Amino acid sequence: MKKLFKTTCLIVPLLTSCSINGSVHDEQDYIVELPYKENFKILQLTDIHMSVSDDLNEDFSFLSLTIKEANPDLMILTGDIFFLANKYVVNQTFNFIDSFNIPWAYTYGNHDEQGYYSSNYISDYLQSDNLKNCLYKNFKDDIEGEANYVIDLVENGSTKYQFYIFDSNTYNFVEGSKYDYIHYDQIAWYERMVKYSTKKRFNEEFSNTEKRIYSQCFFHIPLVEYIDALAEHMGEEYTLLHARESNSDDPKDYCCPSKINTHLFDKIKDLGSSYGVYCGHDHTNNFTFIYQGITLSYGTKSTDNIYHLDDMMGGSLITIENEFTKNPIVTPIYHTYEEI
Repeated sequence: MKKLFKTTCLIVPLLTSCSINGSVHDEQDYIVELPYKENFKILQLTDIHMSVSDDLNEDFSFLSLTIKEANPDLMILTGDIFFLANKYVVNQTFNFIDSFNIPWAYTYGNHDEQGYYSSNYISDYLQSDNLKNCLYKNFKDDIEGEANYVIDLVENGSTKYQFYIFDSNTYNFVEGSKYDYIHYDQIAWYERMVKYSTKKRFNEEFSNTEKRIYSQCFFHIPLVEYIDALAEHMGEEYTLLHARESNSDDPKDYCCPSKINTHLFDKIKDLGSSYGVYCGHDHTNNFTFIYQGITLSYGTKSTDNIYHLDDMMGGSLITIENEFTKNPIVTPIYHTYEEI
């Protein structure tokens, strides 16, 4: 796996020069297609934290409340779906999600690989024939992470809208940051995909046109700019979409991004395609702000496993009204276990 190989490279930099020597893939290889429709609904589920000690049936019943209410066209699982799980828990959870016959995408959080299975088990199962509705893609390429791919909404052979899925990786103590981040090669990949998609649809070079396919980005660990957006909110200089009111003593005021800023946010603004970032990671946050024109949104924690707020569990429904939607409507869906 690329993550493990990179760790080895960091440990023995003086002994050998490191090269992953992964295969090179064309841009189209990273794309999976779904039919375009107006009022396209995405249900973001996040931080489910299934483990060997959890009551799977109870959690599945709770998740069903959210999924059935949302009735989405696509589900995106933004990481930390597992923590100290085993193969059985992984299999049962993914089979449950797949049973709704709704297309769904997955990316890793910082805890998913902390379980009683090999580091490649989740990726292998996601790409197996056991799952009929999973869109997940992973290549043995040189790009950091195990979940970098694109979902295109297509009509009559033309891409109308896109969702960029990133692996925000796990931990990075070597560089003085507890949490990892979107690496520079992933940002270069993102730029390459935006330019490729622009040229493919409009038959014009990216540098020669202002036309864009609008898109949204999904991953687990939030960007540093989430703190900046919250600071603007706390200073009452903000644009508020859908957020629970908070104050400085509230746990919802706490953001935990990486300490390292690789400036994906700046690249998003420069390219002019993506107008939203949707993360998980911080269980007691589900605010949505527009910051410098970009939607920064926390998904709603989707079970009561690990720390949580009893009145803030369920999911987040993101509605793309049409191909010109920049900042979509984000609606939290709340349920309690008493409803089961």
